[in-house]
Parts: sequence; structure tokens; C-alpha cells
Amino acid sequence: MITVLLVDDHPSLRAGVRRSLEGAGIDVVAEASTAADATRLAAELAPDVVVLDVDLPDGSGVDVAAALRGGPSRVLAFTAYAGRAFVRGLLEAGAAGYVTKDADEGALVDAVRAVARGEGRWLVVPNDPADPTGALTERERDVLGLLARGLANADIAETLFLSESTVRNTLTVVYQKLGVGSSREAIAWAWANGFGRPE
Repeated sequence: MITVLLVDDHPSLRAGVRRSLEGAGIDVVAEASTAADATRLAAELAPDVVVLDVDLPDGSGVDVAAALRGGPSRVLAFTAYAGRAFVRGLLEAGAAGYVTKDADEGALVDAVRAVARGEGRWLVVPNDPADPTGALTERERDVLGLLARGLANADIAETLFLSESTVRNTLTVVYQKLGVGSSREAIAWAWANGFGRPE
């Protein structure tokens, strides 16, 4: 039987995915809601597949995928984001597959089985992925806007009542979604799109 570690910070979504997988004869051996728990449980349990959301409260699923690379578990990214740069970032981090959350239940089950068998890269994304900038959450837009206005991470954290580590993690996800590699590139993108430029 295929074993799965399910990682997502939304309990209702985890419950639905668990029902789908277990209904198909796949054993969900544990659930996690944070990057730290995902990494720890994967090391302890060595499931066949880690079904991994990307946007976690304490870090990015990209970091989890990279940490698990070369281990016994294969990573299947399961996320709402379909931007080409985002997909590429997950695959480069070592994910064996990528399924968007708007895919039907059968697609996820098929992807888990294929990834467990080691069948190359398994992708279920729209034929014409949406602009990755459209996937920014409200918090990510706020953080990017303040960055583009010239604020340092500490000032962004103070303005938005966040920790500096949360700001850093949020910016990491923003860079991945926009397909940029640095704060300078993110600011350039923001200014080019009329977003957050200082007056």
C-alpha cells in the first residue's frame, strides 16, 4: 500500500484530501500543517509520497522539497499556484510532481500513484497557466508594496505587525511566484507594474 504524508495548513482541505486518498486505497500515515513538522515527520516515517502545499505558515514548501531531496520520500506539490515560474521552482527543488488544487480528485490520486512508482515528472496544471503575479495573497501584496517603497524587512515587519522571519518567508514565496531571484528584481517588477513605487 502507498503511504502518504499530507502537508497543508487548512484542516478542512486536509480532511477532504485524506478521504479521497484513503477511499482509493492509499494510506495517509500522518498530517502536518507546518514546514517544520513536514520535514520532521517525513524523516521519522519515510512515507512513499509527501503531498505538499507550498504556502505554509513557517516557510515555503520549496524549502521542504529541497530538504527532502535524495531521501526515501518523493514530493508531490499540491497547490493553488499555477504560474510557470512557480512550477519550475518546485521541480528544481526536487518535487517529482505538481498538481493544482483545482484538479479533480482522480487526478490527485493518479498523481500520487505515479509519483510513488517513480514515473518521472507528473504535472496537472492549466494549459495556459495564469500570470504568477495573480497568485499573490493579500499579505504578499502588502509586503511587496512596502518593499517597493524602500522599506527594510524590519520596517515592513513593524508596519504589518509581523515577525522579520515571516517577512523573509513571505518574500521568498513572492520571488518564486514572480519568477525573480532578488529583492532588487522584485522591486523592478513592482515599479514596472505601477505597484508600490515611492512618490
